Amino acid sequence: MENKMINLNSKLKRSTLLSSLSFQHKKSDAPKRKVNIPIIAIFLVGLFFVLTSCNQEFQPLESNDRYFFSMYGLIDVGADTQWVRVTPVREQIDLLSDGSDLKVTLQNLETGREVTLKDSLFTQGRNVLNFWTDEPIVHNQTYRLKAELPTGEMSEVTVTTPNEMPVPKVVVFTFPGSPPDYFVFVDKNVNLADIQVKYYVRLLASDLDVQRIFTFAYRNKAEIINDFPDYYTVEIDPDAELKEIERQVLLPPDGVIEVVNRQVYVATSAVEWNEDIEMLDDVIYTLPQTLLNVNKGLGYVLGVDSKYIPYRGCLDEISFPIPCGEEEPFW
Repeated sequence: MENKMINLNSKLKRSTLLSSLSFQHKKSDAPKRKVNIPIIAIFLVGLFFVLTSCNQEFQPLESNDRYFFSMYGLIDVGADTQWVRVTPVREQIDLLSDGSDLKVTLQNLETGREVTLKDSLFTQGRNVLNFWTDEPIVHNQTYRLKAELPTGEMSEVTVTTPNEMPVPKVVVFTFPGSPPDYFVFVDKNVNLADIQVKYYVRLLASDLDVQRIFTFAYRNKAEIINDFPDYYTVEIDPDAELKEIERQVLLPPDGVIEVVNRQVYVATSAVEWNEDIEMLDDVIYTLPQTLLNVNKGLGYVLGVDSKYIPYRGCLDEISFPIPCGEEEPFW
């Protein structure tokens, strides 16, 4: 094992921490346990104008019967609650004040079971809604998500969920006189969609007590190496992560940053992953036009399987690294 560790240390260079940093506030109205948090936080009304500005043929505010709704979200086997954001594309399509005239359904095309999603209305210039369901999602199944009005306007998308992902593991290598090195190992027989490190942090001062989640993306640093040919391997860097949090946060003189917990988030998809996508949040915030997959609409919906695991290593009875098991999102 010592030779393998030394070999790994010689072949892997320390990953450069991605400069982009996102953070979220403490609470959400979503049902507790694993929730598609990035989906809840999306406010993308202006995205339609960005997406269509490069396409001279599409004018969202003109009469156009090709596009009715935009739909963004993840159908996640690993989440207890599914969220999608639905917004009318054209100005001529407007919802009732409470959105009650818009019906969004999710159907398992393998079993025929269909559920109607519940809604939460937001108003940002025009009506937009988050639709959610706690319907259990199954691995390796095909689902159709449909949004429609009684007047006939309808957009839909079909997605497939991946096979179950083996639980990833964090392996900690220690060397005398050096800080420990942290690596994440993910089974290579998956379509790797995302690897993130999440810091759950309290920002404290005399008149301040705020909870935030800081997210670091590592997906595009993952690679299959000769030392461990059965895994995607990526080094994560706690020292650099903490320094980046300190750099980003502006606190008063008496302010303190308290790291409450850390977790690793890993997601896989049923489709071969586009290497230009750095993390799943990019599907929502900086979506390439080539990834639009909604029929008679705009947006992108993806079937995934996600897992949260501890930011630490676990060993078996003979001190061999093993997965620590899954966790629920800390916040």
